[in-house]
Amino acid sequence: ESLPFGPVDSQGFLLPHDNFLGACETAEAADAALERLREEDLLVIHLFREEAPFWHRPGSVLVVGSSQHVELFDLFALRAEEGTELVNWPLLAQKLRGILSQQDVLKIVWGGIEELIDMAIELGLGIARSLKPNEKDPVGPVLDSQSLLQELFPGSGWPSIFRRVLGLRLCLEEEGSNWSRRPLRRSQLHHAAVMTWTQLPVLHALCAKTSLLPEAKLRGHVCVQSRTRFWLRSRDGGKHVLGQLAPPGRMVEPKGA
Repeated sequence: ESLPFGPVDSQGFLLPHDNFLGACETAEAADAALERLREEDLLVIHLFREEAPFWHRPGSVLVVGSSQHVELFDLFALRAEEGTELVNWPLLAQKLRGILSQQDVLKIVWGGIEELIDMAIELGLGIARSLKPNEKDPVGPVLDSQSLLQELFPGSGWPSIFRRVLGLRLCLEEEGSNWSRRPLRRSQLHHAAVMTWTQLPVLHALCAKTSLLPEAKLRGHVCVQSRTRFWLRSRDGGKHVLGQLAPPGRMVEPKGA
């Protein structure tokens, strides 16, 4: 008997969608999911990654949500699916990459343009350049929900922000999930969907309070578009590029230690 699609903690927030069909594991299912998102003009996107001894952690589950739908794409399963008449994964990766470049769709991403570019590069890894048409299309526009909410609620994590704004509690039982292990639990998929989709009602509530979030402040966290390129990003005080091995002793000692 399959586990219910919901939080482990019965008091945790339950996603208000009754049309969840499970994570997409085939190109056919993914195409259907993309069709359901086709008419949306606002999407929230998050990539859940596996833990690995690299600065670059391979993407495992891509979540794309709108006001009416939450679609999960199991990237491991989609990459592993054998092609039929056409090569499934390169074509599907290009369709997913296309979402990131739609200029008439605002993307909400925790981490903003840098994270969006990481997603675009992730979707193209291991695919021959000849199979990646339009890969140089700029990505965006994107709202950096992380920088915006950290400005409004300094020092607060996402569960705390969610509770302060909406008065509801998130279940964190699946917070330390192993995203590389298969099969994924339905409670694990619900956690991924909730942690992504709940950014929408929080931002809607904040935008309704213009005294707290005036339009000028909101626009300050929007990037209209950016070319896809490898970022030299700073994490935990160290520089890295995608695919680079982490140095020995990846954990950073606390300041003053």
